[in-house]
Amino acid sequence: MGIREITPIEVAQLAPRIVDHMARIRLDSGSLRPSSEESFKDSQLSRFRVGTPCNSKIFVTDELDQWLWIDDTLVEVNVQPPVEPWIDALAAVTDGKEILVRRFSNGGSHEFFDTLNLREINHYLTAQVRLLGGLQEEGQEPLVRTDVFLRSMSAGELGEFADAICKSWGRHRAVVDLKRSPEELRKDAEQTMRRTLYDGVSTPGHEVFAICTETQVVGGIWAEIDGSNAKLWRLYIYRPYRGHSYSRGALIALGERLRSEGAKRVRTELLPTQDHIRDVFQSAGFTLTEKVAGASV
Repeated sequence: MGIREITPIEVAQLAPRIVDHMARIRLDSGSLRPSSEESFKDSQLSRFRVGTPCNSKIFVTDELDQWLWIDDTLVEVNVQPPVEPWIDALAAVTDGKEILVRRFSNGGSHEFFDTLNLREINHYLTAQVRLLGGLQEEGQEPLVRTDVFLRSMSAGELGEFADAICKSWGRHRAVVDLKRSPEELRKDAEQTMRRTLYDGVSTPGHEVFAICTETQVVGGIWAEIDGSNAKLWRLYIYRPYRGHSYSRGALIALGERLRSEGAKRVRTELLPTQDHIRDVFQSAGFTLTEKVAGASV
């Protein structure tokens, strides 16, 4: 099988197919909301206004049924075996340097990705809010843990929670970001949190809860709600209270809160080193939709 760079005259013909494929794999994987599909397509098609996007190379087959789009990242992949010609094209462009890739759970091209050396950086998980905690059908009662509940976190409690999650994030991030120390990454996390929660626990659109039992506060959970969509920023159980399924109980309780607020979908970001918490999220109804990795040939 031969592959080559796309010609200018072919760009207008192929660009809509590339963008449709990009949207479909994101929709199928749960990384793109259906309500955002058209705006996503418009933004990607706008990159082809004057031909091949700036600083990009697009390799294709003569039939234009497979392609590989590279700029400073691996933008889009739709290839079938044999993958060696595509790997050679990537190697020629990157000259052996690492390039950022996004791999979607239903994105295909598995043989191509499996040939690369992948250094995972981020994991993204998504859940339908109505399914959190084992809820399967509309109208069915969710699984409720009566020994765990959420209440609004006080301003005084926010400091301990912020310190814990930023230290944890810095420690885990340092495993995949080898150029920076845990302390540097902790400070970055603190800056992000201060910028995002600019009015602390009263920041509009954000919910910061203490995770409680009848006798004590065992952790915290922070979410942001934007209409029917929510982002779970952080979930943290303080070290003395781990091992009692409080994380899963907090997710179930959060699902009840999000449903009451009208949210339909919730997304979260985890690090590849957070295996245990990822398992907990998946046991509560989240699915792994996307991986971000550094890739080299």
